[in-house]
Amino acid sequence: MYKMVIIDDEYLVRLGLSKTIDWSKYGVEIVGTAGDGKTGFELVEKEQPDLIISDIRMPFMNGVELIKKLSSAGFEGEIIVLTAYKDFDYAVETYKSGIFSYVLKPVENAEIIGVVQKALEKLNEKKKDQMMKSAYSSSINTMQSSYIESLLKGNEEKEEEGIKTHLSNLNISLPLKGSLVLLKEDNPSPSSEQVSLGGKIVEEYLKKALLDCVSFLVNGSQVFFINSEEKEEIIKHIYQSFLDLEKESEETFTLALTSYQSLTALPQAFNECLTYAENKLMSGFNTVETKNDDSISFRHYASIKSFYRLISEEYASPLTVSSVALKLGVSESYLMHLLKDSLGKTFNDILTDYRLSWAKKYLKEGKLRINEIAYKVGYPDEKYFSKVFKKETGVNPSEYH
Repeated sequence: MYKMVIIDDEYLVRLGLSKTIDWSKYGVEIVGTAGDGKTGFELVEKEQPDLIISDIRMPFMNGVELIKKLSSAGFEGEIIVLTAYKDFDYAVETYKSGIFSYVLKPVENAEIIGVVQKALEKLNEKKKDQMMKSAYSSSINTMQSSYIESLLKGNEEKEEEGIKTHLSNLNISLPLKGSLVLLKEDNPSPSSEQVSLGGKIVEEYLKKALLDCVSFLVNGSQVFFINSEEKEEIIKHIYQSFLDLEKESEETFTLALTSYQSLTALPQAFNECLTYAENKLMSGFNTVETKNDDSISFRHYASIKSFYRLISEEYASPLTVSSVALKLGVSESYLMHLLKDSLGKTFNDILTDYRLSWAKKYLKEGKLRINEIAYKVGYPDEKYFSKVFKKETGVNPSEYH
């Protein structure tokens, strides 16, 4: 059923057109009438009709002004204009604004029905076109995603030119070299193959922050192709996205980052990202995982994993570089240099970040008092906790939500 409104300053015209014709026989429902252009425009905005029958001469806003305003507002339906012979020039002007047809007054029911039926045929054609475009769009999106997934898994051509040809045929534009980022939700629903609401939020933040990137959904994870190899700059934008995410969602994600020098290197880059994501150092918090420098030995990497595991288990206890080094069986000097050289952070920076991450979660939950939260995350002194919290976040714990 198509919706139609009638706009005319003559009450009898509105009454005649709406009541003396059984529009339901033609698949049309009258959803409202108006006596002037201004009220008519408001009615169209509210009801979003498919068809409009409108007079030319009306108070407050004439038919020509109304049609132009509707066109500017993006109205996509069909408009039939009623006009007296003396206003024929006005009717011609409305054609420039895209009306479907016009009917001379006095209006004969048979004539207006005939014009409406032709307008309905046009609306039906539009609907078919939209359905075909939607079906094509859905189909091409599926083919694009399927090809990208197959490419990343190494199931496609091994030659650069062959990959370029396939990408071009599917209207996919990927950077020939750059960075690959894998967005992985930490606790996805077992039955879900889609990125969660939180994942979509992160995706939007990243798209805005990284600008020159393309993304595809692969096995429930979002993969970004970025036209840049500036790792530090990319990581900075990712961390900012995570900070913004804290305000929108309680979900946590791991982003794995690596670079690639050619399209044929994408499968290797994708596998590296999967490995980095699986080897996440910190559980339960948003993190970015990248390839370790060659200078970091396996022993160093194992030490970092052990360090993070210890921090995650004992962060509420009094911890110092000395006590942690002793528990890990390494020297204090070795631990400090390992953290600084490998992660770019000091022991205190890492411990503070971890403790405050938990504090933020507890504050958002709103179940504990501030002094209870302070003690729970390793700060027996509430005043000192508030001082550290404000220094790191810019607000007092009581203001954080």
